[in-house]
Amino acid sequence: MDVDETKMVNNNMEDVEICEMNELNLNNELCEKLLFPEKLVQSSFQHFLQTNSHNNLNLKILSQWNFVQDLENRVGIKLDTEAVLKKLPNLGSQLSYLKGGKLIKFNCMIQNILENQFYLAFCRDKLNKDEFRVNKYFEYQNNSMMVDNDDDLFGDSDYDTKDNILMDRLALNCVALPGLSSDLAKLMQIGDNLRKKKIIVLDYENSQVKVNQEILVIGVAYEIDDTIVIHSWKIIQNYFKFQSDLNNQDVLNNFDFTSARKLISDYLKLIFNGDELLAEYMNLFLVAQIFFRLETKNIGKLLINIINQVGSRLGIEEEFDYFAGLQSFLARITNFSKSFDVTIDSMNKNYLFSRFDVNTEELIQGEFQTVDHTFILLDERKLKEGKLNDNGCKNFNLIKTLIDFQSISYHYPYSTIEMHHDTQILTVSDSCKSMFSSNELIEIPFLNGLSSYKLDEHRKNLDLYFSNINERDISVMRRYLDVCRYSEEFAKKFKIDDEVSKMIQRDFVENKNEDFSAEDLDMCIKIGRLYAISNGRTELVLDDYIFAKDCESKRKNRLLQLKKKI
Repeated sequence: MDVDETKMVNNNMEDVEICEMNELNLNNELCEKLLFPEKLVQSSFQHFLQTNSHNNLNLKILSQWNFVQDLENRVGIKLDTEAVLKKLPNLGSQLSYLKGGKLIKFNCMIQNILENQFYLAFCRDKLNKDEFRVNKYFEYQNNSMMVDNDDDLFGDSDYDTKDNILMDRLALNCVALPGLSSDLAKLMQIGDNLRKKKIIVLDYENSQVKVNQEILVIGVAYEIDDTIVIHSWKIIQNYFKFQSDLNNQDVLNNFDFTSARKLISDYLKLIFNGDELLAEYMNLFLVAQIFFRLETKNIGKLLINIINQVGSRLGIEEEFDYFAGLQSFLARITNFSKSFDVTIDSMNKNYLFSRFDVNTEELIQGEFQTVDHTFILLDERKLKEGKLNDNGCKNFNLIKTLIDFQSISYHYPYSTIEMHHDTQILTVSDSCKSMFSSNELIEIPFLNGLSSYKLDEHRKNLDLYFSNINERDISVMRRYLDVCRYSEEFAKKFKIDDEVSKMIQRDFVENKNEDFSAEDLDMCIKIGRLYAISNGRTELVLDDYIFAKDCESKRKNRLLQLKKKI
């Protein structure tokens, strides 16, 4: 099929694709090949056969064929370059064009690893012994070629069953990224129609992926019996970290941490009606991540419980809307966020945990099955007394385990499996303690303006915030959080200044008999470390440690004042 014939079949779509491919400075012949990925795979395979025609083509020889490597070395297209990725269409934009197969990209989460499945990879023509049919990297016919389908394996009389070659591939159940910000979902063209689809990714390269991992899949997609099947050409793991180019030292050296940090702080102070201490802790909360695990201890995380004193004491709980402003703000500046209203009814009825359905033999995704670096906001302000049923108890245990140990549970008929996670959790409660009270939750009372709080003025300020926040600010703040949370410079190369080390030792010795425990010291070091990172530094200096001690002193004083009022 030449280019003119292609335009007659699907004029609008392929005109756009040809135009986009030409922007890559590729020749027209190559542009046409990319429009027909199956032909590109077959061409690569035929080139491999010609190169190895002197060999006895057995499984060992054929397994050496690597289409993606050939695409890069011989054809000159490297799939994971920014120029190519920008031009590949998103899966969400191609849902009406998948019948014949489309080369797409798809940002997703691995919801479950289904199986290692055998499939018919190659078979030899009976009449022409030098001709092979290839079923790798694309769907040769519109049904899956797995070994339990005898018609697919042996039903084609034109091919010699004696020379059928079976190989294995990994079948992944993938879902559109949960909790993805609305801006990014629009950019990636991930809508409700795509989220409702069952999507299977076939990994031919044994990419060593894991459940809950965020990936970008590049491959040929087909829709077969209401299921989208993607034959993967390349899987980019942790794409958000990959595309940020954060291992480039120049990126860190040239980034304006001071301006970006101030921008976030200004918005947070506006949301919290000028409460600088709470805004500061929230800023540190946003850049925190686990950088080391020691048994059940997760080093680096910072989880917060905001005690909503204002709403409860003034009796305006339903009208006090700073939490709604915070939800909207985090949904714009973070890549992934989720909110959940904690009530007895919601805990009993919802499934926050993933569970195995024995009837369909599938793992059903729970609401809290998310990718790493997701922010989860729990609103406990409407929580009343009541009784949790069995489902509610499972949800409670899931949240408690996520807070205490940063792991999430998967429920099977006769067992429960725990998997590590890196999730930032913030709870808001009207009482002194969260329902999920834990040593891992930092309690911060919101005491600002109790006697002179002006609800109407605050609401106007929030309305002003919603109307004036612009795309440039969003881009700067999201980039800032990506740099702080994804960069290995901060995770692996952070160190403590010698002067600070001496001061830490002195504080511990001098205050060990006072109200300053090892946990308090650990918290000061954690706050100081996050403060340094938020300012773009990889070393904890004396000013950072002093700042942390001051913040902790103010926070504890607030808690003390709160206890006196109760």
